[in-house]
Amino acid sequence: MSVQRSPIRGSGSGSEPDLSSMSRYDAFVGQRKRKLPDMEVDVDSELQKYRQDMVSLLEKSTENQNIQIAQLIREELADIKKEIRCIKIMNENLIQENLKLRNELSEIKNSHKTMQEQIYSLETDLHALKSNKTDKPTEKSLLSCNEDTVLEIQQRIERQKNIVIAGIHELQNNNLEQRQSYDRNEVLKLTKSIFSECPDPIKVFRLGKNKSGKNRLLKVCFTTAETAKYLLQNQQKNSCNIRLYSDQTPAQRNYMNHLKEELDRREKNGELDLTIKYIKNVPKIVKKLPKNGAQL
Repeated sequence: MSVQRSPIRGSGSGSEPDLSSMSRYDAFVGQRKRKLPDMEVDVDSELQKYRQDMVSLLEKSTENQNIQIAQLIREELADIKKEIRCIKIMNENLIQENLKLRNELSEIKNSHKTMQEQIYSLETDLHALKSNKTDKPTEKSLLSCNEDTVLEIQQRIERQKNIVIAGIHELQNNNLEQRQSYDRNEVLKLTKSIFSECPDPIKVFRLGKNKSGKNRLLKVCFTTAETAKYLLQNQQKNSCNIRLYSDQTPAQRNYMNHLKEELDRREKNGELDLTIKYIKNVPKIVKKLPKNGAQL
């Protein structure tokens, strides 16, 4: 039979605590509570320091990023300025090319107009030749006439770049180079006095055989017909007794002689109010203009 024991003091839910053992526990708990404030202070300082380090790191990172961004912006601006300069240069080149194309187009239009005038002149010459012939033209003669017409057009277009000068003194010696140099210098003096920016001619030579005591005509060739045309139209600026003429083909000279003979014949018949005038680069016999400028 088991012996019943009394319950241990302090154990069980309804028993009271053992006050004799409370002093050691309370001492331990009290000691830990007194150290907690020191631990909290250490954590706060560490957190504060950590925050400061993070803020400093963020500031440095932001500063580095700002420096990098500023550098990138400067590089981008430099590239943009360079591209703008390139665009300006390209724009200027395009403007120059546009002006050049306009000038070339103007020259083509002038050449086309001149060609039409030359064709009209040739048709007039052919009509005059046909009116003087009574025999019926054959197919062979027509083909030959067409070839002559084409050749005449080519010669007239080429001769439009030239002028013929009368009145320049000719040296009389046996040194060909000295004579050619003298003629070229005299031509340059004349052309520059009429047109200060006149380009130098590509060729200068005398026409016909050399005869003592006679100044032969000088033929001057330029690269464009515009130069020759300008000199002919402004030769009144020349103060010397020198005349400039267009470089005509034999057919043009024959036609001019024919007009002069016709003018002389009509004046002998009593028509005294006539003259020869160039209309669209074609010489014609027309009535003289009165002093008030009205056409008769």
